[in-house]
Amino acid sequence: MPAKFVTRYETAYKVIVPAIRAKIARELSAKHKMKEEEIAALMNLTQAAISKYLSGKYSERIKKFEERISNEMVEKHAALIAKYRKEYVDSCICAMCNIVGTSGCPVAASSENVDRILQGKQ
Repeated sequence: MPAKFVTRYETAYKVIVPAIRAKIARELSAKHKMKEEEIAALMNLTQAAISKYLSGKYSERIKKFEERISNEMVEKHAALIAKYRKEYVDSCICAMCNIVGTSGCPVAASSENVDRILQGKQ
């Protein structure tokens, strides 16, 4: 059976965006003192999803990728989200995904490259 082809957009949707969301959720909770319900409403997610992000109950693949995202970038964008609220969330995640993709992370690459990077082979 041939290997399944995974587009970079599927990789972004399944790994990169959740990693960004998790870091932003923790930043909004810790530094901006927002409650799970508030963060969920801002990010258009369920409170349960935010709870999983805050408690670390999500895939190791996402956690490993999350480690590669700049804390400074997260702080900057979380501050903008806290200030400008819901209007900024999508553009923030999109901007971060693009930045991550141009800084040596695999958003512009395939799912296989994500795996290689996470295994320390690149």
